[in-house]
Amino acid sequence: MKQTEDVNRYLSPELGKVTPLSLEELELPSKVFTDVRNVLKEMNEMLPPSTRKFNEWQVGLLHRFKRGSTV
Repeated sequence: MKQTEDVNRYLSPELGKVTPLSLEELELPSKVFTDVRNVLKEMNEMLPPSTRKFNEWQVGLLHRFKRGSTV
């Protein structure tokens, strides 16, 4: 997770500028966004300190859900 005010900088880098990131934009209702952000923050705190960051990105884990499965 990385908070930024200029999301277009990551989604549409300058022409000719290489970006190692694979990003997609996903619009979510604000409640869903807030809930996901809070879970990522909580999961980040559960990781060992040395694994909480990858470059400038904060790392968090989410459970993977499959269609039709129950959790």
